[in-house]
Amino acid sequence: MKKYLLAGFGAVALTTLAACNNDEGNGSTIATIEGGETITQEALFEDLKNNQQAAGALQNAFFTDLTEQLLALAGEDMDFSEEQINAMVATLQDEFGVNSEDELVDIVVERLGLEDRDDMIDNLIIPELTLIELQAQDLDYTDEDIAAYFEDNREQYEQVEARHILVEEEDVANDIIEQLNDGSDFADLAEEFGTDGTASNGGDLGFFTRAEMDEAFAEAAFDLEVGEVTSEPVESAFGFHVIEKTDEALEYDTMPDSAQMAVKRAYIEENGRDFFAVVVDLLEQYDVTVEDEFFQGVIDQVQASTNQPETEEEQPADEDTTEDDSTDTDEDTTDEDTTDEENE
Repeated sequence: MKKYLLAGFGAVALTTLAACNNDEGNGSTIATIEGGETITQEALFEDLKNNQQAAGALQNAFFTDLTEQLLALAGEDMDFSEEQINAMVATLQDEFGVNSEDELVDIVVERLGLEDRDDMIDNLIIPELTLIELQAQDLDYTDEDIAAYFEDNREQYEQVEARHILVEEEDVANDIIEQLNDGSDFADLAEEFGTDGTASNGGDLGFFTRAEMDEAFAEAAFDLEVGEVTSEPVESAFGFHVIEKTDEALEYDTMPDSAQMAVKRAYIEENGRDFFAVVVDLLEQYDVTVEDEFFQGVIDQVQASTNQPETEEEQPADEDTTEDDSTDTDEDTTDEDTTDEENE
């Protein structure tokens, strides 16, 4: 699932749901128009539920919030180490494209409405770790399995570490390369000439995968040896770069903990328990009751989706029916068998 549920959902829908559907003010007045009708939170909420586009956002926000709370509850019974927590924090730093934990906290505070680091740990990191733990139940795997998965998806997960100096003009980039060849300090030149947010940090980009960067930039960075600087400016959609490769993690056992966590999480998501099956189990475990039919519809859909694969498995294709096309019944069965095989 990889953050699509927990960290990836837009804050707008969450904010809308929180504003419109709180127990203390469902009927409170938002605006009063002289000679016109009064607009209340309750009426606005009903309007949103009846709007096809907004309704989906509200239901997604409800399901996101409900799932986060269920995972947080389940996480209370799990003992996650500081190492696991820090690795997940670092993984989310990579996914959000930030270089420090403070930047990550700023982003989740702004986008997800969380208050501080502790709130982030309780309502984002612990639920993420809990989801991994629950999906991995009954999944028999070893470190070698994870390493093999990395090999099968190498281009997606292998990383390099680099710093760069981004400028607008190619001539400026060539001049910087000459200064570096003459012994000038890379970080000093980055601070002097760099035009992006990394300039004040010596151009440091941290570790990144190919997919996280402009294609031309990534190709140049991965082709360098550690400690090597590009001999020519690298043009991307953002301008001209001078790149120095500072480290690499091209094998699973040499990757940072955050990158290993990302590989392990992807492996579990692909091979472990279905996400929605985990949610259904939690709904039953914590005896969730939904008072509003509008939101109960989301739960019904989730429960139906987890039952569907079992229903199909209970109706295996009858190969013998394909031998006789003389009856309508046999023809119908054959069509169903073909459909099942295509779906698989």
